[in-house]
Amino acid sequence: MKDFLKKVFYSDNRAEKVFAELTLVLALLWIIPGVLLFCSVPVLELGPVIVLASALFMLIPYDFERAEKGQEQNWRPLLELLIVVLIGLPLVLSLSFVWSAACLLPGALLAFPLSACRKWFFIRWLCIGAAVVCFAGAMETAGLSVDCISGTGWTPDRPPALIGPEWFPALTAAGTVLMIAGYLLTALYHARSAQLPFGKIFSPACRIVLGIWATAYLLSLGMALTENHRTEETIAALEKQFGRPLAAESLKAMYLRDRKPDAAFWPEVGSCINQLCPEGTPIGPDVLIAEMPEGIYPEETRKNFKTFFEHSEPIRKLEKLFDRKLPARDHLMEPGRLANIQLVELNWCRDVCRKELWRVRFSIENGDLPAAYAALARMKNTAGYLGAGSPMVICSIVMFSCENYRLGGMELLLADGRVPDPVLKQWIVELEQAEKALSGIAFDAQYAETVLMNDTVEGIFNGQAILADGTHSVCLYPLRWLYPPLWYYFERDRRQLLRFMGEKWNAPHARGDGILSQYWRPAVETWADLFTRQTARYRAMRALIGVELEKRRTGKYPDALENPPADPFTGKPMLYKKGKMPLIVPVWDPALGRLVSEAREADGIAVWSVGCNRKNDQGQDQATAKKKADDVRAKMIFKPGAHD
Repeated sequence: MKDFLKKVFYSDNRAEKVFAELTLVLALLWIIPGVLLFCSVPVLELGPVIVLASALFMLIPYDFERAEKGQEQNWRPLLELLIVVLIGLPLVLSLSFVWSAACLLPGALLAFPLSACRKWFFIRWLCIGAAVVCFAGAMETAGLSVDCISGTGWTPDRPPALIGPEWFPALTAAGTVLMIAGYLLTALYHARSAQLPFGKIFSPACRIVLGIWATAYLLSLGMALTENHRTEETIAALEKQFGRPLAAESLKAMYLRDRKPDAAFWPEVGSCINQLCPEGTPIGPDVLIAEMPEGIYPEETRKNFKTFFEHSEPIRKLEKLFDRKLPARDHLMEPGRLANIQLVELNWCRDVCRKELWRVRFSIENGDLPAAYAALARMKNTAGYLGAGSPMVICSIVMFSCENYRLGGMELLLADGRVPDPVLKQWIVELEQAEKALSGIAFDAQYAETVLMNDTVEGIFNGQAILADGTHSVCLYPLRWLYPPLWYYFERDRRQLLRFMGEKWNAPHARGDGILSQYWRPAVETWADLFTRQTARYRAMRALIGVELEKRRTGKYPDALENPPADPFTGKPMLYKKGKMPLIVPVWDPALGRLVSEAREADGIAVWSVGCNRKNDQGQDQATAKKKADDVRAKMIFKPGAHD
């Protein structure tokens, strides 16, 4: 065995030994990731390996030159080492395409004098240097795509790059061909320098290394193909779970349902909103007050705003537009473009509901209850539009905001005391229906986010993703055969993320250590709480209306709830209180010209859930000086003399 190993791995010829070392270093770029696949090491661990292999690759020729030349010609290997540094440093440091090309020129000039006594020397370094330039360009285009996708490296006035993402496959392929050519020319160079036939330079050790490389490549390719098949199975299971394909066309069909897009409706809404707050103009007090209908204002300030509000033509137009079922907006939902959907109507819907809550306040002051009911109906229409075929979770979040403005209007009308019993009972029915609809809305939102995630990941890999500057991302998919370990990690992370997205949001998630899962997980894990909070809000409001109905029957507010609804966060009965309660209210400060938060107490009744933290914060749902409270509360503040 000892003689066999010596025969295979030991060579008296220095050129054979050095070339075998060079082959090993290059093969390590595939062998080590292939081994790491079996050890489940994260892909981020490959970075130091690649940098180390690149450095060794650059230093091995210097080792050969130093051994071959001896001390009397020591300047020649030192000069070659300088060439190595000039050509290889941009790749190791991930410098730009321009820097790599600039470093190639002096490297080539230094290599040219040596080529007179080294046949193939100059062309060898030219191939290797050109390969480095191509790889640096490919890395630069990939980096620009990542920056533009994340938005961290893109600005509207950024000058265009010298090379766009469409050059990535060509640069990578050219770099690979040039590197192979440089490898073979290096073999020829070592063979000629050692006066060996070209085939002899591939020693038994070198051939074994190439065999190990081929084995690692085929194994990692097999694992990548298997992982790709498992990902497709996961997609098929999710499509069966959701009852629709995970495709942009199906997402658009879900969004439209039976609604027809109206080309004129939403531009008119946007025009009215812009008239109330023109772009590029300073924000005046009327705009600030309009955005906070829950605020407390000085009498003169409130009267001035009421005059502005009731004589505003854009507000009257908005109320007329939202008096009916809202039509769909024609969104561009195409593969690779879902992450770029412009949902500008969400802000418009929220602005409209803020103004409708003001309408409720002013209608109560004017004694015009039908106008207040109409405002509640318009807020319901807005929430219905956002909940029907919700294309994103953000639509659900805005829907909850609009619904909470509507529930706030109900609280004001309850405190007024003039709403007849049939209307209150109808509100209870509507709130029950709204709570039942939440499960369907959550299901649609989960499907939409799964489609969006899969489309985004696929778009980035296939080069279909549209970047912030309007160009396409780099196309990595054609290069999967070149480097199977990267393909494996991509498919593994994608499958883990798909499984993660397919889990019920209020159930324990399948944890994955992939980069994609870690990126999406924080947002996904908060979505369940959003829907649970809205469930609690509906239940608390129903209980509050029930308390008012009981007071009208018995003549007094109860000291405790007989049949309190279950808190969706804990399963225990929701909490109830009559009397003094803490409040954090926005109060207008004339000196500052804006609202400031103040801690106050008020007399009334409240029903609340303990919220996400499962702690009783006495119904407070806003930040105080000492803690973050997250209770979900429905409250009615007594007017003077209303308390029994």
